[in-house]
Parts: sequence; structure tokens; C-alpha cells
Amino acid sequence: MDLIEQLKHMEKAYKEENFPESSTFELIKGELPVILSSPHSVTHFREGKLKQGEFMTGAIVKVLQKKLNCFAITKTKNDFSDPNYDDIHPYKEAVKEIVTEHHLRFLMDLHIMSSKRPNAIEIGTGVGKNVFHNTKYEGIIKESFESKSIAPVIIDELFTGGFKNTVCSDVSKSVGIPCIQIEINWRLLDLATENHQVQKVLDSLTTSIMKILKEQ
Repeated sequence: MDLIEQLKHMEKAYKEENFPESSTFELIKGELPVILSSPHSVTHFREGKLKQGEFMTGAIVKVLQKKLNCFAITKTKNDFSDPNYDDIHPYKEAVKEIVTEHHLRFLMDLHIMSSKRPNAIEIGTGVGKNVFHNTKYEGIIKESFESKSIAPVIIDELFTGGFKNTVCSDVSKSVGIPCIQIEINWRLLDLATENHQVQKVLDSLTTSIMKILKEQ
């Protein structure tokens, strides 16, 4: 099965919430001391309303986890909650526990924004708060995407990850590691079109992760 078919298969699993585990999220351990997160990989519930899942984020996290042998967590079932919005959530507690237990060095939290938005990528650092005001993280990620001709890349303009209950804000504050939220424009990931740039997105994320680890 080639990469695109793998992604389609995994995206379908997240859409249908077709996972054998009884838990509402899946946590995968690895060797590389990084954790990738996808809290919106299935449909979720916020302020009394269902919100469509960002299904492809789960697939991307799974592909990167296998490639890099890093740690990963994805939401697998809708339990009428939102790990990226609710004050206390088992998903975030599991992240904090695994980060502490295995001395993980940073977290990358993946999301999808509408194809109607003009920007290709938004890097959210909580306006610096979630990375302890170290600008090298956003610089590495921005350069990694732009080197693959993925642009515009903006930083902390709309989706900052700065709300106190986001995965990035909570984990960064609680366990003291840099946490970066990345919003990816859907037009880069839509496998139904010939113009998707999924491979470039995966390559950019891989480069970002390895460079951040090297420079920490």
C-alpha cells in the first residue's frame, strides 16, 4: 500500500471511529523523545455543538510516528468532549504523564484550517508563552515549510494555541516543555484533488522535528 492509500485508509478509520480500543484516544510509545498530538482527529463536542473532526491530522500523526518512531496520541472516539478546549481532559492528562515518565522534549499539536483561508500554515506558540519565548522553534518550522514552497506561513495571528485549555498551553505550563500548535490549510491535504501537497507537508514536519531536537 503506497503512502496515499495508507493515508486514505487511516483517514477513513478516523471518520468512522473504527478502532478496536475501548479508550477514546490512542497513545503510542516510541524512542524519539517527541510527542505528536491530534486532539481533533475525530468529531468532537464544544459549547453544545458537534464539530467535524480534522480526520487527516490523525492519519498524518500515525504516518510520522511510524517513520520517526516517536511518541504519538490521537483521539479515536467522540465522547462529546474536546481535549483542546475542556478544562480537564483525560487526553491531556495522558500526555502530561507520558512526557514526565519518558522525559520527552517537546510536543507538536496538529490541526487543520479551512481551505478558504489564505495562509498555508499557521504556527501557534501562544504568542511565545508555550515555547518560553524562544523564537528558534517558529523559525525552524517556518523555514522547513518555505523550503518546500509551502507559503504563506504565519505565526501567532489567529490560531495561537494560547487559550489556557489548549493541549499546548496546558502541557507547556504543567510539565515545562515547548509545545507548538500547527494549523495546516486543508487544500494542502485534500487527497480528492490533484493539487494536494501531503508529501511536502510530511517532509516539512519531519525536517522541523529533527532540527528542533538537534538544536535543543
